[in-house]
Amino acid sequence: MKISLDIIPDNYPVSTTDSVPDHCFRKPTRPAFPSDLSDSYYIPSCPLGIYSADLWPVGFTRDEWTYVWDSEPLKIEPFLRRTSPYDPSYFHGTREDQFKGAPWRLTIFAPEKGKNIPMFSHGRVVTYHNCNRLNRRYIIDHCAFHNVTTAYLRVICFASRLEVFDAKSNYPPFILAIPKEFCNARMHPDLDFLPSISLTCNISHNEPSPTVPSYLSMDPEEQSGLCTNILQILRKSICCW
Repeated sequence: MKISLDIIPDNYPVSTTDSVPDHCFRKPTRPAFPSDLSDSYYIPSCPLGIYSADLWPVGFTRDEWTYVWDSEPLKIEPFLRRTSPYDPSYFHGTREDQFKGAPWRLTIFAPEKGKNIPMFSHGRVVTYHNCNRLNRRYIIDHCAFHNVTTAYLRVICFASRLEVFDAKSNYPPFILAIPKEFCNARMHPDLDFLPSISLTCNISHNEPSPTVPSYLSMDPEEQSGLCTNILQILRKSICCW
């Protein structure tokens, strides 16, 4: 169940199966993500239909959970491009305008010389500005969308196997955009039934999205033809009674 767990203090006791030593985590001097976020969000420049929806987390089975939770977190700051390299608290993110339920996006660019980017898979624990704690960890849940160049991973802050923080909490989900060749994360199962869509629309740029036929977008001639077909179907249905 997706719930907000902001009332849980950092020293809240958790079960031994859902805990890890906290000596490697330092309390950040400020929140990992800005908190001055209203309920409004930008209209997507390239709508993706159900791909941009706020889908429920996939989560992990009981057998998977212990391994996932106890795994070593990956610090992603070294792979993010920053404009202020001398400020350790600099925020690398941008407002997310494609995927609902994830207010922020962090982007990993093509590797610079001498810097190797690891593979990113579902179940990988990541940390940004030392945001993880004894009772919460940011974990890659699934790949929300990918095109020919970029994969967009939905990273969610888990409190336990069945509890996560929502977008209005202090630990909201975020989108991690990475070069597609470094993505080994599952797609959301609710997207498996969808046909493949055009990959020519790069959601990182203001390029037009593929048009979706609808009655409102038809010209008068097309609308009249559609009405005629509907009337013919209704006439046949009435004759069969």
